[in-house]
Amino acid sequence: MVGTSVGQESEFIQPMFKKSRRKWIYSGIAVVVVLGAGIPALAHTLGGSTPIPANDIYQVRYGNVMQTVSASGTIQVPTEIDLNFSGSGSSGSVKSVGVKIGQKVKAGQVLAQLDDSTAQTQVATANAQVAQAKANLASAQAKLAQDEEGPTKSAIAIQQANVEKAQATLSAANQQYQLQLQQYNDRTSDEQALVNAQNALAKDEQTANDTSSVSSAQAQVDSAQAALAEAEQTLQQDQAQYGNITEEQVQQAYQAYQDAQARYYGWANGANTGSNPYSTQLQNAENQYNTLNSEYQDLQQAQQAVNNAKTTLAQAQADLKTAQTQVAQAQQQIQADELAVQQAEDEYNNRTTAKQNLENAQSQVQQAQADLDSAKASLQQAEQPADSATIKQDEASIAGAQAGLQSAEANLESAQLQVQNTMLKAPIDGVVTQVNIKPGELPSNSTPAIVIDDSVATDLQVNIQVSESQMGSIKPGQAVDYTVSTYPGETFHGTITEIYPTPQVVSNVTEYTVMATIDNSSGKLKPGMTTNVTIHTAEKDHVLTVPAIALQTRGSIEGVYVYDTSGTSSQSGNSVSVGSSVRTGGFGATSNGTGAGTGAKTGFGTGGGTRGGAANGISFGTNAKLPKGVRFQPVEVGLFGTNTVEITAGLSPGEEILLQLPGNSASTNTPSSSGGIRMGMGGFGGGGGRAFGGGGGRG
Repeated sequence: MVGTSVGQESEFIQPMFKKSRRKWIYSGIAVVVVLGAGIPALAHTLGGSTPIPANDIYQVRYGNVMQTVSASGTIQVPTEIDLNFSGSGSSGSVKSVGVKIGQKVKAGQVLAQLDDSTAQTQVATANAQVAQAKANLASAQAKLAQDEEGPTKSAIAIQQANVEKAQATLSAANQQYQLQLQQYNDRTSDEQALVNAQNALAKDEQTANDTSSVSSAQAQVDSAQAALAEAEQTLQQDQAQYGNITEEQVQQAYQAYQDAQARYYGWANGANTGSNPYSTQLQNAENQYNTLNSEYQDLQQAQQAVNNAKTTLAQAQADLKTAQTQVAQAQQQIQADELAVQQAEDEYNNRTTAKQNLENAQSQVQQAQADLDSAKASLQQAEQPADSATIKQDEASIAGAQAGLQSAEANLESAQLQVQNTMLKAPIDGVVTQVNIKPGELPSNSTPAIVIDDSVATDLQVNIQVSESQMGSIKPGQAVDYTVSTYPGETFHGTITEIYPTPQVVSNVTEYTVMATIDNSSGKLKPGMTTNVTIHTAEKDHVLTVPAIALQTRGSIEGVYVYDTSGTSSQSGNSVSVGSSVRTGGFGATSNGTGAGTGAKTGFGTGGGTRGGAANGISFGTNAKLPKGVRFQPVEVGLFGTNTVEITAGLSPGEEILLQLPGNSASTNTPSSSGGIRMGMGGFGGGGGRAFGGGGGRG
């Protein structure tokens, strides 16, 4: 803060802000507050000696210095997974859905299941095949053991049993042949089949001729088209009336309203008198925001109405297509029924099928007779010792049975996998964000059945947009603090994890994407929330610190005003004039300054110009000295933090320094003829001074 009052032997010293420290806009604001609100008071207090207020004295102590970068970001989940049924067992309809949107799930949990009746049947069949293959292997092994052992009573008994079984099979085949022969001679069944086919044809013809569902669906389509036309007309009228209003424009108007509020209440809380000069500006900004926001909402509602009408039309068209498809299917079924009738007539008139069935039954009799002959041969062989060729044949049978068992077991594993494919399981712990299937539906491969993300995890991600001017100090691993409007007064923490190398340009500003974690162990944070971000770029602990506004310069020397009640030190200096003229520029020096700003309008300039202060200024004498016990102490500084500065040399813990000089003497309406500092109210501009942003000129 710039000193605003001095003793009889004091000097007015301008704040020291090196080029690398011109970021300290808050110090410039402090200058505006002191000069804007304190100059009237100085005109009345500088005439006499006043004590130094206790709140203007700061005791040097150890503390922390921290540099930060502020930005905004959006919370997002690290991973989102689309889940679909896959594999050969996933072709059935949905049997059950066991989760809802927002539900937390565990890895391996079954989320949904298809109809697995076919797959379960295949598993049962495969189990039976495995059992049969094991039986075949056991039989082959038993035969080898039997042949190696030679004829036994038990082996002979088994073969005798096989002969008896084959005889029974032959008897059954003869009975089946007699039944087929009777059916061949009796045409009653063929006649009944023809009657059934004719009845089915008549029923399907009646269904195909009923088109009431198509007419109803067409009426719904016509109604939806009319509603869509009406909604589109309303949207066009709103667009013609309001133009194209974007959300960004509404946000900009709201920000302008907030800025006007800040200026209004800043002036009102600054101990000023009279009417607030920002009242009209605040009212205009509020009106503009309310009008723009209302028009934007009308446009959004009109657009939503169009979207809803399109959705309704699409559904009506789909219903019409379904009704038309049902009629078409019925018409196609008629063709199938006509073909069935034709086939039934052919069967009735053509004896080929019946004859074929009779021949098949006769073939089964012949096969059963052959099996009986084979069983008798096996019995005869069992009653005789096996030779080497028989032993080798038994061993080959065992090898074939083992191969058959392996094949059956592989089929069983495949069938079990098909059952697993009917179940949709969660691959990770997470939260369900979409459920796009219902029981009875056929799942679509083009749309994920269920979507989950890992927002249940302790750490979420934050997408942070940082301007290129701030990127030099940001590195992975740096700590980050977050605040969200949903939980005011609460701070969340995280760490920078990644910096994207490719920039993007937003509103002519080059920005980089920085990814960071955010601790969500409380579970309060949700994806999509906007957060204010503070990145800790540099920090020093337990170092000697002073407030940033206490730094002053004397010529080219940087230092502070030390207050020592045990001493009587005082120093004289150059005169200072404080003017009320308004010049263009930012916080900058006078014409001889060397600042680095770029602005050129409404500035607040400070510096060592060659012209005296303007009328109504406050002037300090050339021979003024510092108050008793106050001296200027040169210092060396280290890290410049957000609010404090590290002192590496020149001060000791416990020393007391001044945040600003006390008022002692002043005269009004007296332009100074010596070099001094002149200050004019304005905004943060640029252009050329040795202070905030430059551009002050001689104003």
